Amino acid sequence: MGYVMYQLETHFRIRKECQSAALAKIKNLHMGVSSGLLGLPKKPCILNFAWVSGEQVVAAENLFEAMRAWNWLAIEDENPQELPHDEPEGDVIALEFLGQKMGNEDTLFAALAEFVDDGSYIAMAGADEKIWRWLFTEGHCFREEGHLVFDAASRVSLNTKRL
Repeated sequence: MGYVMYQLETHFRIRKECQSAALAKIKNLHMGVSSGLLGLPKKPCILNFAWVSGEQVVAAENLFEAMRAWNWLAIEDENPQELPHDEPEGDVIALEFLGQKMGNEDTLFAALAEFVDDGSYIAMAGADEKIWRWLFTEGHCFREEGHLVFDAASRVSLNTKRL
């Protein structure tokens, strides 16, 4: 089944010089050891998460590919004066959710937190109208619940005089 969610807003950055370490950290999430059932020896294995193929993540050549495997489009800071290129060369300046349902994003963002600029966040809403965001600060990721607030001070009348 799953919990349907959609993205409201993002302010996010992972600098280019941190991307290799961030990729290694994500790949490490998928490295496990089999349980050795029925007396079989334990051996390394690749773990999957909800909606995420561990094999795709482990095979990713860069952070952009790994994030796509997690159903997140990492948007690159490109120099518009340069010619288009195949390999990512800039900072990740935003994330866009490509999936429909929540998986193990808490695990993903906790792993990435030390590489994300302080003050970055990803705001989401669920099908049940709950609002939250993942906030990155001092190398940690926090999930904050939110609510919609209307400001009476900004109220503008829509009534007009009829002639």
